[in-house]
Amino acid sequence: MLIGTCGLFAILTTNSPAIDITPTQSTSSGDVRIVKESLQVSYSVTDITPPVPLPLGGYTQRQDKTMEGVQDRLYARCLILRKGAKEVALVSMESLTVPGGFAKEVEKGIKQRGFQGTLFLTATHTHCAPDSQMLNERMKRKLPGIAAYDPTWRKWYADKIIECVSNAKEFTDVQSVTLYSGKAKLNHPRVIERKADSTLTRLRFRTKENHYELLHYAAHPTIYSEKMNFTSGDWCGIWTAMSSNRIFFNGAMGDIAPSPPNGKTEAERVKNTAEALENTPVESKIRLNSADLNIFVEPVNLPAPIPHPEFAKRYNVPDALAKILVNEFAEREAQVIIVRYGEIALIGIPGEPTAEVGIHIQKIANKKGIRYPIVVSFCNAWLGYILTDEEYHKGGYEATLSFYGDGLAECILQTVEKAI
Repeated sequence: MLIGTCGLFAILTTNSPAIDITPTQSTSSGDVRIVKESLQVSYSVTDITPPVPLPLGGYTQRQDKTMEGVQDRLYARCLILRKGAKEVALVSMESLTVPGGFAKEVEKGIKQRGFQGTLFLTATHTHCAPDSQMLNERMKRKLPGIAAYDPTWRKWYADKIIECVSNAKEFTDVQSVTLYSGKAKLNHPRVIERKADSTLTRLRFRTKENHYELLHYAAHPTIYSEKMNFTSGDWCGIWTAMSSNRIFFNGAMGDIAPSPPNGKTEAERVKNTAEALENTPVESKIRLNSADLNIFVEPVNLPAPIPHPEFAKRYNVPDALAKILVNEFAEREAQVIIVRYGEIALIGIPGEPTAEVGIHIQKIANKKGIRYPIVVSFCNAWLGYILTDEEYHKGGYEATLSFYGDGLAECILQTVEKAI
């Protein structure tokens, strides 16, 4: 799912960096004055490891146990892109999800600190971080194995993300943007008849003295099982930490599991997966032309919340209670966010699209002139799993955590098309 879920790429640029000529400078023609704004980048990282034991999210089998300690520290990473008056804060936090209300609180906070651009806030989806339902004001009922809303921790985490964005202050001109892609056979579909996209993408922004890298791959960070009760970013956290100035985005991974290399322990398999991703051979290297930076934010016209027919049975609750729970919990608004730089685009989806939905998104983007679409999950909200009609009606685990009936994927696809 990197840029590549749609195939290989074919554009090259010259080796010359963009040249800025300010309004007060003259060109060789004497009278002609040209303004050409450069793409600029800034980066920040903030430790978001909790100072006290909290319940971890992702596995209800842990019940309500608090974490036993810290194995790997957790981080939020921010990469800000700016060109002229357009600015976007790309943020990845090592967390399970990003509740919509939490994203709004962060957005409000960074604007109060002076950032007037667009927030593109995502979660890596590690199952070894404090339960993000503590950050969700819609999680009013305490359920076994799932944390309830806690305004104290909501504020603590919001302040950390606001700090991360605010600390990215020193901007540097980008001299080149290069897209690298390859195939990493480190994921597989959870349902046998489906397919997994094994494309790995690295998007590198090189400045005069440094480079900043966006990593993209699609798979659940679930090499660590429910028996793991210490904090960790799982494979994507270890991979991101292998070098400085990196950020990770998860792809269309709703039905995609990791396929780790052999290892005697879960920790070894996590490490081996990260190393295998890091060493994946590059099959395509594309130097991108200088282009405009454009950000599009489009509201999703959400259907009314409704529990899947299997929801009540799977979670052992009466049908009436199932309707109440889903109605209380389901988000009422969400957005698709597209960050476009020429023929490349980050497409932020507010939930967990399956690989098939991801392919449909890429096809829409291709038809609209985006040659290299990167589908990003968990962006600024979590609508649950986003499945095709066929996937929804087949049922199963993902379907029971799809909260808007069989039309949600079509809703998302229409929103993507409109945004582009």
